[in-house]
Amino acid sequence: MTPTLPPSSASGSPASAAASTRHSPTPRRTWPSSAPATGSRSSPTEPPASSAKKLEASGLGRHFDAVVVSAELGVGKPEPEIFAAALDRLGVAPDEAAMVGDTIDRDVVGASAAGLAAIWLNRAGRPAPRGATPPVEIRGLAELPATIERLSARS
Repeated sequence: MTPTLPPSSASGSPASAAASTRHSPTPRRTWPSSAPATGSRSSPTEPPASSAKKLEASGLGRHFDAVVVSAELGVGKPEPEIFAAALDRLGVAPDEAAMVGDTIDRDVVGASAAGLAAIWLNRAGRPAPRGATPPVEIRGLAELPATIERLSARS
């Protein structure tokens, strides 16, 4: 199975996604992020409902089985609670999901701490910050299906 992932944000950084293929021929996707799928950023004063409305208005909402908005939870990445909320909404365990993100400190460290497979999307080929060793690194989303397959084979 090949997961389908959300598009890049307007700033060029990718959307964060967790994908699971358990119990479904179609991978489940969620958006555990403070950035709505439209590529715009939520401000701290914006009501959580606005993020969901933007996602639906963009037409992207139909591509996700769950949406997790940090303002609704009162906690964001890298806190494990936001990843746990995404997993709970999808009905999957941490070892059945992967997080793809472009920041090590929020996405990779947070997902790893929550027990998910963490994949660092490093399009620019930057060196990892000192002391950080991402478990899996890809340079583009085209590498993701094969990476997911390799991770699935390990389990």
